[in-house]
Amino acid sequence: SPFSLGAAKLVWTVLSLGALALIVMALYRIYSETFVSGGDWGWRDRAIFAVLTTIVVGNPFVAHVVWTGQTTLIIAAALIWAWRFIYAGKDLAGGVLLALAACKPQFSVLVFFWLLLDRKFLVLASATVAAVLFAAVPFVGTGFSIVGQWLGSMQGYQGEVSKVLGVSNNSNLRSVLFAFGLSEKPFNLLWDASLAVLVTFIVWLRQKDAGTGGVAVLAVLIGLALLFVSGRDYDYAALAPLLVAALYLRGESLVLLTTLTGLMVAMFVPHRLVETLGVPGLLMWRPITLALIFAIAGWGAYSSGQRAGNRVGA
Repeated sequence: SPFSLGAAKLVWTVLSLGALALIVMALYRIYSETFVSGGDWGWRDRAIFAVLTTIVVGNPFVAHVVWTGQTTLIIAAALIWAWRFIYAGKDLAGGVLLALAACKPQFSVLVFFWLLLDRKFLVLASATVAAVLFAAVPFVGTGFSIVGQWLGSMQGYQGEVSKVLGVSNNSNLRSVLFAFGLSEKPFNLLWDASLAVLVTFIVWLRQKDAGTGGVAVLAVLIGLALLFVSGRDYDYAALAPLLVAALYLRGESLVLLTTLTGLMVAMFVPHRLVETLGVPGLLMWRPITLALIFAIAGWGAYSSGQRAGNRVGA
């Protein structure tokens, strides 16, 4: 590697913070396009946006991602901007960013499925070409042996204790069901992913005539992926800006804002504090809370209709 460990950490931290800035920028544009007419930001708009920005930037999962060098913020920024570019007619730029987001496939798999349903074939083609070019870079340096290394890493990853069903930072729905004493057998990855695909198809049927590329839909897709496919607690950092945007598709509702803020705060409660209560089921409060937040996002996506597509899709 051309970088020392310290230099690599510094570069990755800068990239993560840059991605966070891009997420905030996207949130600013979404809010401005939806609620601020003529660029006239009143005190109420400023106060609301300050709360939203605090949720996005100040939540502990963001600090976790930056400190441990996870990819969540970079992938989330790529997905948000890819989605905006795609539904603004900038297919090639959107496809390249989508290819970058595919580095974390559990986040992006349902987005690819949605775009296939939406017949965004140029986007998918450009994303495929870009992904192949991205993948070619390590092959040049290490050859095909990197495939074996990757497969070995995947096997080791799946064997870690933190991936075991019922462990609190394994934040998918299957883990919640297992923690509450339900059988593990009926809830395998194929079954869970199939449910996510089915729900995605139902949402698409509801939205296809509206022509919406609203961020609410993207929030639903990522929420589904985290709940049904694969989710870690620090990945909640990707949901905050998306679900805030989804919430506002329902209009300027302080009730919904307060509800979302309360749910976010509930997820921020330290694990050790909950552990002291001695109630095993409570240790899964984060994915349960995520399901409630997801329900709000789903309700917003289902209810937004043509207005959301016209106002937030660009």
